[in-house]
Amino acid sequence: MDEFNLRKYLAENKLTEATEEEIASRVKKVGKEAGIADEDIEDYISDLSGHFEPDAYEGDTDEDLLKDLKLYISVAENKLNN
Repeated sequence: MDEFNLRKYLAENKLTEATEEEIASRVKKVGKEAGIADEDIEDYISDLSGHFEPDAYEGDTDEDLLKDLKLYISVAENKLNN
């Protein structure tokens, strides 16, 4: 069994947390600029934080983030209407 490296673990987790906060901030910005309701943005970010994978957002533009946000809202609305 490999020896556990606490410093590496803490550094990686801080990076993940910072990256998650950065993505959330960008989503809030582009969502507000697009006129999306704060509640919808917060719901998306809340769900995102439970399943956040930093590598999944590497290289994503604000346009990509907005597209994902709109897709999330569309799916959520369809679930409510069915």
